[in-house]
Amino acid sequence: MSGAWTFQDIGKDDAAAVGFAEKLYGDDGMRLDVVRYNVGAGTKELENGYEDGATRATESFFIAENYNSPASFSDPENYDFTRDAAALNVLDKCLDTGNVRTVVLFANSPHYLLTRNKKGNADREYESNLLRENYSAFADYMLIIADFFREKFSALENPPEIYISPVNEPQWKWGGEYATQEGCHFEPAELAEFYDVFYTRLCAYNKETGADIKPDFFESGNYGVTGLSKSHFAEYIAEFSRYDFFSELGHLSVHSYGANNGRLYRSQFNTYMKTRLPDLKVHMSEYCVMQGGLDESIDMGIYTAGVMMKDLTMISASQWCWWLGAATCGEGNGGWYEDGLLYYTADDGYSFFTTKRYFTLSQFTRYISAGDVRIKARTNDINGLDGMEVCAFEKPDKSVSVVLINHRSRTRKLKLPKGFRIAEASVTDADRNLADLSAQNLKIPANCVLSLRLVKE
Repeated sequence: MSGAWTFQDIGKDDAAAVGFAEKLYGDDGMRLDVVRYNVGAGTKELENGYEDGATRATESFFIAENYNSPASFSDPENYDFTRDAAALNVLDKCLDTGNVRTVVLFANSPHYLLTRNKKGNADREYESNLLRENYSAFADYMLIIADFFREKFSALENPPEIYISPVNEPQWKWGGEYATQEGCHFEPAELAEFYDVFYTRLCAYNKETGADIKPDFFESGNYGVTGLSKSHFAEYIAEFSRYDFFSELGHLSVHSYGANNGRLYRSQFNTYMKTRLPDLKVHMSEYCVMQGGLDESIDMGIYTAGVMMKDLTMISASQWCWWLGAATCGEGNGGWYEDGLLYYTADDGYSFFTTKRYFTLSQFTRYISAGDVRIKARTNDINGLDGMEVCAFEKPDKSVSVVLINHRSRTRKLKLPKGFRIAEASVTDADRNLADLSAQNLKIPANCVLSLRLVKE
């Protein structure tokens, strides 16, 4: 999950930061293991910020007063890592749970001093705002910040892996007078050239320091691969393939916007990846339900679980991240929005509350862990027309975790594979949240997400 926007609020209150971390990363919470930390472009310093500047303008570690030229970004003395203290506090509390395995440092925009117009968005839609001559300086900016985190994590018993994602959703317009958050558009050739510069700098840094920081490319706004897709996914891939860095990548990051609960979209993408890029894993690094309001019903919980299920099974996502860890109804937001795992109010202290989505996704995260291997699983509803979905993962100890989604309002029979018995079962439905179930004569409840841990008899 991502810490954009609200880490800087929640982290001002130590008890709130602890509560947030425990609910999402703690053993009694969702047990998440990936934190996406937003590296800001410094737009909080600007007068021409965003309408909702309190939550969408960001603080930067770089000291703008020390800026003389783009070369200033390569000097560690020009950084102040006491800044963004509230967000760092939340990150620390997440690390304290002991469950964080990966931290992704992601940027929506280069620092504003490196852009064409000295803002966090271009003046015109679909225009890259990063000057070509500043590609190296932006790479230095991200690497010096990454080095701070590497040193910070080195004191931990089990330091998390660090990934750097310098570009987010490059296809979209990210500019013009109605821009509401930091963002930077890149045309395919521009992005490929920047990635080549960035990857060269990253490799040099790793060689010099003995680190193993990895790149996270390319945070595609969605994974539509047909000629009609606005993502132009295949065009970006074609440009990447002209450079040596592309053959060194272990995965591509994509977002599931536009796919939602559809099958055709994913089927096309899966075919593309298997035929064109069979050696690359897929990380689904961002998704939320793009609609206003706050739907606390089991229907929304099951819908969201269905998105995750299809990404795990149809595009073989080896990492899956929701967008915001916590969302609030802040001034300028226009009300609640379907983008949080947790929701909170801060009128009189910090009070967190959950929707069914928190629990239906927990039915996955509590049973499936890093290192588990997906294995074949099926229901009688092979074509997905009768509202049943399933995935199964084998654990290192040879037990098997199974997650089933029943989209229909009737119970179903449950038939286990031969030689297995149920060691653990829990369900989330309209009336229950992660409720333990008896293994005796177990059926699949109506409108639910059901999780099982199977062991050999």
